Amino acid sequence: MKDVSVIIINYNTAALTCQCIQSVLQHTTQLDHEVIVVDNHSAERTIINVVAQFPSVKLIQLDENIGFGKANNIAVKQAKGKYLFLLNPDTIIQNDVLFLFHKFYEANAQQLSLSVIGAELVDVKGHKIHSAQHFPTMQQYLFNKSRSLLNYVGFKIKQQPEIFSVDRFYPVDYVTGADMFMAKQLFESVGGFDPDFFLYFEESDLQYRLHLKGGKSFIIKEPSIVHLQGKSTALIRQRSSVLYLKGMMVYMKKHNTALKFGLFKIIWTILDIKTVVLQFILWVKSKRF
Repeated sequence: MKDVSVIIINYNTAALTCQCIQSVLQHTTQLDHEVIVVDNHSAERTIINVVAQFPSVKLIQLDENIGFGKANNIAVKQAKGKYLFLLNPDTIIQNDVLFLFHKFYEANAQQLSLSVIGAELVDVKGHKIHSAQHFPTMQQYLFNKSRSLLNYVGFKIKQQPEIFSVDRFYPVDYVTGADMFMAKQLFESVGGFDPDFFLYFEESDLQYRLHLKGGKSFIIKEPSIVHLQGKSTALIRQRSSVLYLKGMMVYMKKHNTALKFGLFKIIWTILDIKTVVLQFILWVKSKRF
């Protein structure tokens, strides 16, 4: 058995995946680990050449893009580590992250009822960025949708602040999917990621299910991880918006009663239609003047 299995899901991100692997191998010096890369049927086939640079890396090539959660589930079945480190390809680790996560988990698993732990992510300039969030609720998402509508007519409502703390480690509802460290046994105890999620909300769903069993997620500060949040094309952004909405609806339906979900969909649709109409009106006005 290995100490940790690092799992990276690649989808048309060969260059980033290569950079990520290099950072893992460079900084991991104190644990017996393995790196597993799952290629989600990328259009670019260069991932084969990339992984060839790292003989110790195991590559799993899929015949179709099955999404983030399912791809991780496949990798976990082949993982030999006591712990899993699910890592996005657009990340760069800057110290012995695996050792620090492993040390914290081993020392605090029982006392803190640990489920998932992650780092305070930073961007390329060293600024703290999205690393954790509250569990999704219908009320919050309807509020956010209403806020977007009001923003169009000039009313500015502050967004919910990011979750940070001065403490060395602190509890959160869920750790972002960019870097999730957890015991393999715990992941398997809840059946892994729900295959109903293709992309988005699968990490919040997983950690909510662990939360219902008494598990707690934490952010710890010692590990240093850069999360590269590059610009995407308009087509990718549009597709991501559709997948995000689909993931959100799957989550809300799963964790609420049928009546509440039905009301949520009605209100959401009304707000969505009003937003589209308002955007069109503002666009027409901008063309007149």
